[in-house]
Amino acid sequence: MNAQEPAVRGQDVSSYLMSKGLRPEGDWRGASIWQLSPQVRLLVPGSHEYADSDQLVQAAVATIAEYEARPERDVWRDIAEPLVDAQYFRLHPDTPAGSIQLPAGVKATQGILELMRSAASVAEQGSQLRVEGRRSPRVDSFLHTILLGSAAPGSYVLTARVPTADVGPQQLDFIEGSREISGRTVMLQLHAALDAARKAAAASFQQRGELQAFYESVEEGVSANLCWALRDLGGEKRNQPFEIGFSWARGLSGAEPVPELAYTGAMASILGRAGDELATLARTGDARITGFITTLHDERSGPSRVRSGLARVKIQGDIQTADQTKLPRRTIWAVLNQAQYDEAIEAHRDTRQVTVEGRLATSARRLELRATNFQVRR
Repeated sequence: MNAQEPAVRGQDVSSYLMSKGLRPEGDWRGASIWQLSPQVRLLVPGSHEYADSDQLVQAAVATIAEYEARPERDVWRDIAEPLVDAQYFRLHPDTPAGSIQLPAGVKATQGILELMRSAASVAEQGSQLRVEGRRSPRVDSFLHTILLGSAAPGSYVLTARVPTADVGPQQLDFIEGSREISGRTVMLQLHAALDAARKAAAASFQQRGELQAFYESVEEGVSANLCWALRDLGGEKRNQPFEIGFSWARGLSGAEPVPELAYTGAMASILGRAGDELATLARTGDARITGFITTLHDERSGPSRVRSGLARVKIQGDIQTADQTKLPRRTIWAVLNQAQYDEAIEAHRDTRQVTVEGRLATSARRLELRATNFQVRR
């Protein structure tokens, strides 16, 4: 065992493999047999009593690293540290293996920092169109617990290691509506947002560049910041594919193994456009949409049925923001009062065009237009 490698025993390797959803397929001379794939098999010693136990552990870790296409030293650390989640970012720059152009490398590192910041802010404050302002003390403390690993030979892989522990309340940190966060809650939030952004980008690609899917993804934590950070991982030309993987700490339950998230070069470009549009909406605040109601949704009850925020209509049409930016063919939820909702019912029944003016906001984990004015074309 190399002096730089943390102490790992066979039981640790077996625990790591079980955290990936694998189970031993038998045993041979005191060692368990693990089948990673039809072509990849390894032996893991059950105890440390045999002279070749260290060699078997080293061979097992090397095989796992090759199978997962990750740096061997990172696999050692994952196995040795059962309360640390790990994420890896595999980039494909047009440079010799294990290297990247300096500006692209800086952009990638900044992108990873922004992904972490965005996820932590959403975990603490809820979904936002754009994460702005200074980091809260709690988010700042969380970011300083993350260790970023260097690239591996033969590829360009950056690894972020995140302790699963709670990020305690900080002095003078009394932000209204803030929630306690931990490394694990932030990583679960990050995975949900990354998966939603990937699906939205795929949908946009299939719909010839339409960005509507990103509106529906705000509730999952997709923000302008997250989209821009993913764009930066695509390289300076924003057309390189990349992959993001998650390795959950096996010492903490609650997270199932997840497949690697793969982004194409075309997705990176779409993500940049989506970030710009979400930032535009966040910057203006006020907006107007003219179009047709596609869905009615009323959660109110009782004789008066007037309860703010529980009557909504989904409208498909053209959005115009306060700075006169026009966003055609978008769909958005509008929050209405009692009188407006009654008019909306009739407009929907008669298929009449409506215009709603109001303020854009994220509420109940979705993007909404809170109506101040509602008109039906007669």
